[in-house]
Amino acid sequence: MSPLPGAGIGSFVFWTAYWFSFVRGNLRGPDFFNFYAAAKLYITWFLAKEQQSRTGTWSTRLDVPPPSGLKPIFDYQLANEFRSFITNDKLTEELRKRFENYIGKPKGEPVIR
Repeated sequence: MSPLPGAGIGSFVFWTAYWFSFVRGNLRGPDFFNFYAAAKLYITWFLAKEQQSRTGTWSTRLDVPPPSGLKPIFDYQLANEFRSFITNDKLTEELRKRFENYIGKPKGEPVIR
């Protein structure tokens, strides 16, 4: 089975949380516990070494090797120094301008106060 593009653990966690928040209000009594048991079973299966070995992407498990032909994820230059980057006004301004060139200036009221 080939993995879906962009379907990593992040998208899995997002959609699981979204779905849970949607159905949570409709679950009462034993239904909640059945849902919880099913969710726990799914998470256990998804994070099992055998399943993580089949995803075709990097695993969150350290005992699962990287996908064929790729190095371990931390051997690549990643945003591991995010704090030093985001506090550097010059670099963040350059990044903001780059995004504005791609998608235009932000519109509307700021959402962060």
